[in-house]
Amino acid sequence: MKIERVYKILTTIIMPITYLLAFFTLPVIFMSLGNPSSLIGSFIFVCVLIYTFKSVLFFRRNILLETPAKANTKDWIRINGFISGIFIIEILVSTITVFARPTEVMQVINKMVDSFAQQSTTKVSGDDIYHMLKGLLIFFSVYALILLAHIIISFKFLKKYRDLLSL
Repeated sequence: MKIERVYKILTTIIMPITYLLAFFTLPVIFMSLGNPSSLIGSFIFVCVLIYTFKSVLFFRRNILLETPAKANTKDWIRINGFISGIFIIEILVSTITVFARPTEVMQVINKMVDSFAQQSTTKVSGDDIYHMLKGLLIFFSVYALILLAHIIISFKFLKKYRDLLSL
């Protein structure tokens, strides 16, 4: 039962973030409809949410209560877990890039700030945006690593409790 306790702790950390991200997902999807190239990012994001909800439901309804689950529950968790892995890789690569190449990132941010400064009356410095970006990436990197541990444990549960997935 030790791994179940770790899973409960990880779930307790992940779920409030998931609810917050789910709240912001709907507007992002509508914005993505206007820009088809961003649909893939929205798709990956929705898969992270689906994975989280389906895996937590499997744990709470089926593992803890020892009730059988639908056979497609395993597929939902596995497929969305693998796609969530893409999200994790994206976050970690972005974090490494921002921290490994701060001068290049600052140049890009300063160009963006300069182009927006011509259109806006609000003045925001490139340093402020860079520090905000670093903070967001640190937060999402921690979230991604916790999500990775959650996915690994979920996959172990799918093997360990495969008898609950017989329906």
